[in-house]
Amino acid sequence: MKPHAPPHAGALAITVMWLLGVAGAILSGWSHGYVDQRIAASLPYEWGGVVFVCAVMGVEALALHGLLFRLRRWGRLRRTLAALSLFLALATFSILTTVTDMPGWYYVNSTWTLFMLLVLGVSFATQLLARLVLRLRARRA
Repeated sequence: MKPHAPPHAGALAITVMWLLGVAGAILSGWSHGYVDQRIAASLPYEWGGVVFVCAVMGVEALALHGLLFRLRRWGRLRRTLAALSLFLALATFSILTTVTDMPGWYYVNSTWTLFMLLVLGVSFATQLLARLVLRLRARRA
């Protein structure tokens, strides 16, 4: 019998990772970039940028959830590969548009996207390895 994760464990994991990104964005809202500290102390909190980054990460998390859990006609490996491809494109875009000395919230989405890319890459590699092991065992039997 195959061990199964609880039915909503994946959605819960995506939500927790998104909440970690939101926490990072909120904390990064106090960093104004390369600004003299005397000036930075008088600048207001970057609410607009923080809310925007949280919304973008939310859309990305919903897209990830949709790819991984709503496309039942695709196999699990194919869904993971599609999500990995999406986050590879998002990470590439984030890296190419990143410049130095920006406010702290500007970098949160790039960091979150790279973290999700790492998680998806490990998940894809694990699934691929498990599939190869099962095929090797089937050949030997």
